[in-house]
Amino acid sequence: MQSSDDKQSTPAPPGRSRRSTVSVNKRSLLRLAAVLVIALLAGLVAWFITTGNDHSSKSSDATATVVSEQGLQTLVTALGEPIFWVGPEQGVRYGFERRSGGQVYVRYLTDKMSSDTVATLTVGTYPMANAYAKTVALGKRSGWKQLATGVGGATAFTSTALPRNVYLAQPGLNYQIEIYDPTSGRAAALVQAGRALPVAQGERLGLTLDELKTRVASLGKTVYWVGPKPGVIYEYTRSPGGNVYLRYLPKGVAVGSSGAYPTVGIYPMAKATAKTRAAAGRVGSVPVKLAGAEAFYSKSKPTSVYIAFVGSDSQIEVYDPVPARALAAVKSGQVRPVG
Repeated sequence: MQSSDDKQSTPAPPGRSRRSTVSVNKRSLLRLAAVLVIALLAGLVAWFITTGNDHSSKSSDATATVVSEQGLQTLVTALGEPIFWVGPEQGVRYGFERRSGGQVYVRYLTDKMSSDTVATLTVGTYPMANAYAKTVALGKRSGWKQLATGVGGATAFTSTALPRNVYLAQPGLNYQIEIYDPTSGRAAALVQAGRALPVAQGERLGLTLDELKTRVASLGKTVYWVGPKPGVIYEYTRSPGGNVYLRYLPKGVAVGSSGAYPTVGIYPMAKATAKTRAAAGRVGSVPVKLAGAEAFYSKSKPTSVYIAFVGSDSQIEVYDPVPARALAAVKSGQVRPVG
């Protein structure tokens, strides 16, 4: 329950049970109307949407814990289900709660927040048959609008009455995702920035040049690129395994969009130089002569050139949909650390 001047619906707080979602429950719409009338009569502006017949639940109905980013990855891996988030954020811990009905909540907690805090950035993942169709149907209702997600095939909607909540679904995935943030409009901004993705996929950000340099500096590891380019957004993706991808997107192309754009991939690899040299000597590979590095490309895939600098613990892939450009970038010495 929020303060009287909040127009929002928070994901179900601890001790409450969510049986269904906002997309299909007619009773929730009737309840919304009734609460609105009461609020107006009382001179209040408070909106509440419930998504099922809420009832008090015992502590055994849910399991909750607070973990680090690595701990969250471990929990999600053990669960074996697609659990969504909006990527890691600095200075937070992650509240992980799983309900008996299969609903999972990932809450972003500062040091001052307890594990059951609900007024914070929260991503809920809800099992739902035909989630995509039901979410599309939700978006067709009066007052709802669709958001550009930047992710091929995904659909997302928010409501003018609920500017703190976004509902998202993907074709073929029997889960609906709810993103909530107490700051009006921030949940929509996160979705539109392409940040909503499964925890197992890591993080994805669309960055300006200055933001990219700041992010790389905070990572504490060497990230390579082919230098700055005018008129682009830098799509930065980091997988839980440590792989980093830097994709050069023309302005106007949404983060997460499908399409072939110049990309630099950085892959942690012990003895990267020796392994790259060995790969360059295989049948079908074409070695590329460079000072202080080993490099090659495959005749069957000339759009990617692989390089490892002497003494480095990373292999770098330089991709360009135009093969000659990838090779030229490597030969001309454009591959270097971001900085």
